[in-house]
Amino acid sequence: ASVTIGADYKNIGGFAENIYAMNGAGVTFVDTALSEIGGYIYYQQRLFEKLVINAGFRLDNHSVYGSESVPQAGLVYNHDNNTSLKASVSKGFRNPTIRELYMWNPANPDLDPQRMWNYEAGISRSFFHKIFFVDLTGFIAEGDNMIIIMGQYPAVKYSNSGDFLHKGFELETKTKIAEKMFFHANYSYLWMENAKLASPEHQVFTELVWLPGMFRFSGSAQYIGNLYTQLETPSQSPVQENYLLLNLSVNAKVHKLFSVFLKAENLLDKSYSINYGYPMPGTTIFAGFSFRMGRD
Repeated sequence: ASVTIGADYKNIGGFAENIYAMNGAGVTFVDTALSEIGGYIYYQQRLFEKLVINAGFRLDNHSVYGSESVPQAGLVYNHDNNTSLKASVSKGFRNPTIRELYMWNPANPDLDPQRMWNYEAGISRSFFHKIFFVDLTGFIAEGDNMIIIMGQYPAVKYSNSGDFLHKGFELETKTKIAEKMFFHANYSYLWMENAKLASPEHQVFTELVWLPGMFRFSGSAQYIGNLYTQLETPSQSPVQENYLLLNLSVNAKVHKLFSVFLKAENLLDKSYSINYGYPMPGTTIFAGFSFRMGRD
């Protein structure tokens, strides 16, 4: 068994002003500080050789929002060397930041903290002497007060979303195709009771890596489906994005301390946005090098 106990303290704040505004008189944007102190305990125990259980508890106290308890528990059952079952339940929360509360549009000093309960269960399995690996996880997330941006510039404002319910699953696979060639893929599906920004319904990522000698070649594809960049309101229509990105890269380790690389991103020159009104770059090619200090 193992037990971890700890505590932490954070104080974030400062003074922000525009000294040239109001004919030199200056304008103060914010002059405040937020503090947060927390203590936690984490316990892990192995039972009957194959079962590992864990539990944790954290208590936070915020200078504005007061105390918040954060429990979590989980288990992993290793059926054999190739199969593992897992399950967990945990609470999460996030207090609004100084930026979200006080600093410039779309700040909102009336925000409440985000809270969420997350439930997960899954299975991991390897095949063919661990050459092929599969991991499947299902999840349910429910909570309230997610902090989102509503409206269009300049009439934008951080707001709490109210209650939400998300369900979905994630599937990941890894395999060794040849001695120095590897393939990795994952897919996630997200069902939302109410649409949320930056939360795509479908995500697919695949990558092929080849490692001949001093080189590392990589090709990847990413598909994003039904990504909301703007939500429906009485004054605006919803906007969704669907796009496919192809990327290539090569890295050469010229010396154990020195490498050069060449990357090409968005080879299909797709037009897409992650945030509404901010289009992402088209095809981009760039090169560079890295140097690591160290002993021979």
